[in-house]
Formats: sequence, structure tokens, C-alpha cells
Amino acid sequence: HEGPLLHETVPTGGFQRQSITLYLFRMKRILAIVALALLAGAPQAQKKPMFNYEAAWKKVDENLRKNLAPESAMKEVDIILSAARKEGNEPQALKALLYKGRVPAHNTEEWRVREIELLQKELKGAKGAVRPLLHGMLAKGYWDYLQENRWRFYNRTPTERKGSDLQTWNAEEIHSEIQTHFKASLSEGDILKKTRTPDFEAVLVKGNQLNLRPTLYDLMAHSALSYYSSDDHSLTEHAGSFRLEDPAAFADARTFASHDFKITDTASLHGNALLVYQDLIRFHLPDTDPSALIDADILRHIFVKEKSLLEKGKKKEKGKDKEEEKGKRRRR
Repeated sequence: HEGPLLHETVPTGGFQRQSITLYLFRMKRILAIVALALLAGAPQAQKKPMFNYEAAWKKVDENLRKNLAPESAMKEVDIILSAARKEGNEPQALKALLYKGRVPAHNTEEWRVREIELLQKELKGAKGAVRPLLHGMLAKGYWDYLQENRWRFYNRTPTERKGSDLQTWNAEEIHSEIQTHFKASLSEGDILKKTRTPDFEAVLVKGNQLNLRPTLYDLMAHSALSYYSSDDHSLTEHAGSFRLEDPAAFADARTFASHDFKITDTASLHGNALLVYQDLIRFHLPDTDPSALIDADILRHIFVKEKSLLEKGKKKEKGKDKEEEKGKRRRR
């Protein structure tokens, strides 16, 4: 019979070493039993049922398909949003926010304004990759809103102080907001470059191949380029505006990415587009899969060919040559 371990005394004399060994053996055996008990109980402690987002979204879609009142769908969306925030599931939380902006609205303008308001509110406490993603989503939201309502805004004059009501702004004020958010988004490019696109699949419109847009940075950069490559803001150009006339814009990808373009007009859409293309191409130069690099470089060449003053000058020269040739033929 072995006595209680805690009450056993370690004897002295000739059997001291043997008793100490026995004592340590028993202690190790008890610790091993305790460790096994803890490990056996660990799975039960960690088994927390995860929220079933797929089933929840199906319920939302069913409510909408059955033409039920928006309030029914919104209750389900609120449940999803609450669960996503508890679990720290940022993509699902963003998806729920977008639904909250769009579902109750009666028309496109109303849900666009509501969506912008919700994203602005969410931005205040956003951290990590979510913050630059929200900036990019806001920029895109303002840009879409302006395109959908341009007939209203381009005839307005600037106000002394921009109010909080988006519907009272003019085109220049909205353009300023678009650029502010795109620049804020891309200024945190390091975070976006480390975030893989599939991580935020819940809030993405499916269609692009993942190898062409492998990171959130790719998505935000190309979203910004859709705005920067446009001529929509050309009505505000002035004498010091950027002109695309540097031959290096046509160079190979590596030369283009390392070139120092002199762009002093920070508000220039085409100047910003050139800088975004530079950073995008520079980011993908080391890639083992060249798909994203090739895609960005092709789009860069298309942009430069369309916007460059050098190309426009060549077209004019060709036009003059054709006219001169026609004149010579007539004289003959």
C-alpha cells in the first residue's frame, strides 16, 4: 500500500536516494494524469458553434424573393451583422452593412447615399485592412453617385462651406471627396498587399480571375485607375495641370516602374493614374505568376496610348501628311 503522497516523508539513511527517486516518479505520474485530463477536456471547451452565414444569407434572399417587407430581411441582416462583429468576421460584417444600405431604399440614389453614410460611420472605428478597404469603397461609392447624377451636379456653383448633405454638393466637391478616399486607401498599400483577395470574398463581385487580382491592393488600385483614367475631371484643369508627354511612359515594365516622373499637380487624374500604374507594376515585377503583371502592363500601355500628348501629336502629323498627299494628288 502506498500512502498519500503529500503526507509521505522522505526518509534518511541508506534508502534516501531510492526514496527520492520513488517520490519523483510518483509526482511525474500524477502530473501526466492531470495533463491528460486537461487535454481530454480541451476539445469540449473549444467547441463553440460558429454562426452559419450561408444559411442566414439564404434566408435574407428568400425574404427578398418573396417580396416581403424590407423590415423582414433587415432583421435577418441585423442578426448576421451582430454575429459577424462578435466573431470578428470583417468581410461578413461589411456585406451586412452594404445590405443595410441598399435593401430598405426605394431607388438607386437613396440607397447610394445611405450606403455612403453607413460606410463613413463604419470607417471611424476601422482597423487593419478594413480601413483602406472602406476608403476605397467610399471613393467608388461617391464616383458612382456622381456618374448617376451628373446632370444635377455639373450646373451647380461651389458653396462657401460644404455641408453634410451629399445631395447639396457640387461636382468639384464630390471629386475632391473621391480623390481623398482613393489616396487614403492606397496610402496603406502595404496592408492591402498582404491581404489576399479570397479573404474578403464575401463582399466582392465575382467575375475577375483571382490570379489577375490576387490581393486587396490590386482591387483598390484598379478601382482607383477606373477613376483616374477618365476625363471626367478635365473641366477643372488649369495652366499647371499635368501633361502626359514623357517618353518613359511607353518604356518596358521595369524601366517604367523605376522612372521618376515629374508630377507637381497632385490633383491631376492622369498624373495619379501614372503613379498608380507604376506602383502596381513595381509590386508585381517579382511575381512567379506573371498574370497580374501582364494585365497591369497591358492596361498601362492602353492608357498611355490614349492619353499621351506624344500620341496625339503623331496622329495630328499623320493627319497633316494625309491632307498634303491628297493635295498633291489633286494638283496632278
